[in-house]
Parts: sequence; structure tokens; C-alpha cells
Amino acid sequence: MKEQLLLLHGALGSIKQFGFIKESLEESFDVFAINFEGHGGDETSNEFSIQLFTENVIDYIKENSKGETNIFGCSMGGYVALNVALKIPLKIKKSLL
Repeated sequence: MKEQLLLLHGALGSIKQFGFIKESLEESFDVFAINFEGHGGDETSNEFSIQLFTENVIDYIKENSKGETNIFGCSMGGYVALNVALKIPLKIKKSLL
């Protein structure tokens, strides 16, 4: 069974940024990515914050993860990855920036 890897985009980005990288990593990892709330064409009435995006990721991990997850965050996604690791350390294997 492959390790899980969650890709987190930067500010005002989307999962579309990870197309080529995601394909390259799929040989070694079970790769998934999410758009933060209000990104990638999704609308939100909530104010953008690291806390909001952290909750987006935690909710996603709780609903979709099987075991520990590795997280790679690009730019703002890196801040979110670190915050997620602080909040649910037992669900996170590594946070990479």
C-alpha cells in the first residue's frame, strides 16, 4: 500500500497547479489535492484565513484519509500544512514545505 500525499496549493491558486507534479508522484504515493475554500472557482462567504483553510484540510483528512498522511504545501499551503500538523499530529506523517 502506498503512502498518502496531500498537495496544498498557494494563495489564490488551485489544484490545477499540481497537474504534472501529481502525475509524477503517483508512482510512489497515493496523491490527492484539494482546493481551499473560495479557491479554484469555488465561492465562499467566509473571510480567508489560515484557520479556515486548516479546517478545510482537517475535515478532508478526517473524511478521506486512511492512516497517516504526508502533506506538501506550496507557499501559503505550507503554512496550512504546518498548522494542520500542530492540530492533528497523530494523523500527519510529514509536513513538507
